[in-house]
Amino acid sequence: MQQVTKLTCATDDIPFFHLFKYPELAAFKMHFWDSRIAKTGVNKSEKILDYKKVNKKDLRNALQLHKTYMNIPSLEIWTKNYLLITPDQLRYAQESQLIKDAGFGKAICDQLLNTLQDVENYAIQKSKNKKETVPFEWYQCDVVGSVTYLADTPDKQFSFLRFNTFNNFQTDDIQLCKEVEMWLLSLLNNSTGFSGHGSRQRNIYLHNTRKAIELLRNNF
Repeated sequence: MQQVTKLTCATDDIPFFHLFKYPELAAFKMHFWDSRIAKTGVNKSEKILDYKKVNKKDLRNALQLHKTYMNIPSLEIWTKNYLLITPDQLRYAQESQLIKDAGFGKAICDQLLNTLQDVENYAIQKSKNKKETVPFEWYQCDVVGSVTYLADTPDKQFSFLRFNTFNNFQTDDIQLCKEVEMWLLSLLNNSTGFSGHGSRQRNIYLHNTRKAIELLRNNF
């Protein structure tokens, strides 16, 4: 794929590019994806997450994806805070005792809170860096219902449509990409903007999300 000049997404989860900045959080996310693959058509129990056994090369690759994302202008549309998938997955892991080490569970929660702080900082300055050279726009829409990415390049667009937990269908079909673009624009028309200073709606959204994660952290 050519260099991406803008990345737009509508999502019912925190975009994984944000999560991949933090090793324990990235390990949890990849473990959860892997467990979904392993359980497909197989009747066996889920694996306990042991951070010591995590492939460190995978974590390095995840961090590199995050660094690449940090240089791409982005527009993100998130769903309601209580519908976000990653905190729900972490709650499931805690209730199912898939994380035995309480300290590790708390570390994941702390990193999830750090992720929200990162996104808030990007939104306030409307950029992913302090030099304000990588534009970032953040919106919230009550109904999203999927994870869809649209990547703009100098010559064409690419759409990435999620299916089966984390797999995605990738296409550069012009008609489909234009349809995705129109759908994203329609979501924007019904979204609340979180970017810029003094967003009351953003503060409420983040307060409620952080409160839920902190409560989960206390359960480990």
